[in-house]
Amino acid sequence: AITARLTHGNTVRVFDFGQTADGELFLVMERLHGQSLRRQLDGLRAEGQKMEPAETIRIGTGVLQSLSQAHATGLVHRDLKPENIYLHEVARRAPIIKVLDFGVVKGGGTDVTQVGELVGTPTHMAPEQVREMPVDRRCDLYSLGIVLYECVCGSLPFESVGALQLMMMHVQTPPPPLAERAPEAPPALVEVIDKALAKEPDDRWPDAAAMRAALIAVDKTLRPKRPTTGKRKIPTVLSTTPRAERRSPRAPGAIHTVPRRKVANKKKLHLAATRPVERDDDK
Repeated sequence: AITARLTHGNTVRVFDFGQTADGELFLVMERLHGQSLRRQLDGLRAEGQKMEPAETIRIGTGVLQSLSQAHATGLVHRDLKPENIYLHEVARRAPIIKVLDFGVVKGGGTDVTQVGELVGTPTHMAPEQVREMPVDRRCDLYSLGIVLYECVCGSLPFESVGALQLMMMHVQTPPPPLAERAPEAPPALVEVIDKALAKEPDDRWPDAAAMRAALIAVDKTLRPKRPTTGKRKIPTVLSTTPRAERRSPRAPGAIHTVPRRKVANKKKLHLAATRPVERDDDK
């Protein structure tokens, strides 16, 4: 499987796959500890809280690193959503962002819709997916924009009771302005998400690397600046005289200084300097 070749640290590893003697298909995947992004978002919503911008950016950049490698191999996820983003807990470190289910189409249930050639989740499907048009890497960037939108304001841009209505909203309805639903969010972060949610693929970020660079630039503006001490750094002046042309300090005519020596007893030195000198005619 092509997913077995995805080895980036932000992508869940697939070690083996196959079929049992009974005809059951199986995948041997990396074992993770923690929780999905969906569970975290639901917990924040239950407490009336929203995700911090810095954490939203951290999740976005982690997912984009995973997508960069996948897109380079020609693989498009097509079902990116909080349920497929995992926060893998490790000792003494922030949770590692892991993207799940690359190239895996789930059947059954109401969370994933698969009508004809349509594959994806109605809440996160790109317009070109709904139109059954060819999709590329920008399809995943749109879905990630939906994910980050929910991280920032605590709710999805489009909500409806029916899957068909949701899909048509992605095609026809502009998302509610994120700046109005989350006025406390950094404007630069809102701009990155708005660009990802453009209806036309050509109006979005061209690839995962470009979107990640934009998020990193926003993150730098959120970090507190270190106070300056006001001290001036004294430049170091190096000798430009070649070593071969330098005169030895002991050569005739050389000007040199004798290093000062520490005197153990300053009182004795003072007495020696003030004692009168005896001459022969004084005797």
